[in-house]
Amino acid sequence: MCYAKYMAIQKKPFSVHKHGSLLLTTVFICLLIGIPLVLFFLSPQKTKTEQLYKPIVNQPTTINPPPTLTIKNIMPSQNATTAGIFTPIVVTFAQPVPLPIKVALTVNSSPLIDGTADWSDGDTIFTFSPRAPLLTNTKYTILLKSNTTTLSSWSFQTIPVESVSIEDQERSQGLADEEYNKEQAQIDKRYPWLDKLPLQTDSFYVYFDIKKKGFVAKLYPKDSSTKEVTQLKAQVFDSLNTLDLPVHNYPFFWEITPEP
Repeated sequence: MCYAKYMAIQKKPFSVHKHGSLLLTTVFICLLIGIPLVLFFLSPQKTKTEQLYKPIVNQPTTINPPPTLTIKNIMPSQNATTAGIFTPIVVTFAQPVPLPIKVALTVNSSPLIDGTADWSDGDTIFTFSPRAPLLTNTKYTILLKSNTTTLSSWSFQTIPVESVSIEDQERSQGLADEEYNKEQAQIDKRYPWLDKLPLQTDSFYVYFDIKKKGFVAKLYPKDSSTKEVTQLKAQVFDSLNTLDLPVHNYPFFWEITPEP
């Protein structure tokens, strides 16, 4: 029996070469897979949040400096002495003015000039037109600024009153009339009963003072006794109430002048 088993073993001999190659292949595959895994787990890991929101450190910031503006011409010019009462202030730039500077541009003047601003010629010409006539024979100092930056400053002199043209005189009078009509319209709207005054008798005179915003009553008693003054005041109130005037909405200013 032992002999038979021995012969069976001899028929199927153990192949060292075959099993050695399989072992080397297995070791190689393990190393191929295992080394990257080991390196992955040993290296510091970052979360998705850290990867998405990684801060940028020590990155230089580029700041564009404001453009340098060149002024080609100014009207009225420096130290001009013949500026008319409606002369606009015109500033011509060598290049288009950027929007941030343009919207912040202001005209400061002494004496004060109330006017309107306009841009033309591709944002290179700035025009500031007075709404009202300038003072005659007056020195004006102009300060052209954008925010806190002074772009230019200069002075000019207006013409004397005798040199104002007829055209400018008529224009000035027209503006004055227009302004008066506007003020009068506002007064009529606020005090629609004002046309009922003044009220005058032999004993008193009553009117409404716009500046004081109250009734002014001048009394002319025959003597300065308190009784007669009180009676005259009562007559004033009765007369105004008869005209349906708002006597209780405004103060009264009494002026008493005894008759000699």
